[in-house]
Amino acid sequence: MNWEWKILDFFDQFKSDALDVCNWFISAALGSAGLLFFLLVIYWVIDKDKGMKIGFALLSNLVVNNFLKGIFLRKRPFEHEGRAYLRKLKDSGILSDSATGTSFPSGHSQNSAGFYSAAYMQTKGKRFRLLRVGLILCICLVGMSRLYLGVHFPTDVLSGILIGCCISIVMIGLQEVLGNKKLYLYIAFTLLFLPCLFFQNFGRDFVKCYGLLLGFCIATILEEKTIDFHCSVTKGQKALRLLIGILLVGGIYLTYCIAPKAVHDHLAFTFLMHVCITFVGIYVVPLIFTHWEKRKLDIVKSSKKGKQN
Repeated sequence: MNWEWKILDFFDQFKSDALDVCNWFISAALGSAGLLFFLLVIYWVIDKDKGMKIGFALLSNLVVNNFLKGIFLRKRPFEHEGRAYLRKLKDSGILSDSATGTSFPSGHSQNSAGFYSAAYMQTKGKRFRLLRVGLILCICLVGMSRLYLGVHFPTDVLSGILIGCCISIVMIGLQEVLGNKKLYLYIAFTLLFLPCLFFQNFGRDFVKCYGLLLGFCIATILEEKTIDFHCSVTKGQKALRLLIGILLVGGIYLTYCIAPKAVHDHLAFTFLMHVCITFVGIYVVPLIFTHWEKRKLDIVKSSKKGKQN
């Protein structure tokens, strides 16, 4: 433990308002809410199949991370006596460090490692070399931001990165082996962690992440059976897809954030809202823009047919 305190004190000597903001941004944009946004962009406009694979890898990490936190129950660095100075941001402040729950393993580190390593495995060829370097850099930056902010021990961060990469390697591999049957993997994994909802030590964050996983699982099954959309559309259609998606998913998240405290803090409301976030993003949004694009195509065909007659 002594060497871990030395590392945290090393980062602490560089503290400044500018670095506080910079590391908050890295932590939030590259290692937290930004991951779900990046996932939906991939799914909506780049490659649906890759988006599903990366998405399941990410959500698997989210659930496993909070499961492990509920098992180990390690205190955060700033919770130790005389170490409160390590925390640069307060969770209730304007800039939040999102230091909720317990410390081991680091959620931001594991989730970012899971997402970016999954994306790394889905980008092959020389033309993606620079992107792959960027993905590795993102993992490192998120990990260091958690150390700078004083919310995790180095072993939390290193373990999170290792676990995140390993889970993504396994989940991407299983999905590629199973092919069209990967939906059975989604169902099995979701059912495996269902009992954890009934144990208090797994906490609110587990409820959120399980809600996201359940919404994803239901949505992917319905999408495959009833929509089966593709990303081979014009740039204008892709831009419209992003607009529709951001408005709908963002609206749900905003509703969750601004709900009255008594409602917001209720676990059932929290669970349902997070189910809705991934369900709407993976199923409802594609359903809307698929029907809109089909209707627009039918109008164009009807117009051409009328001119020929």
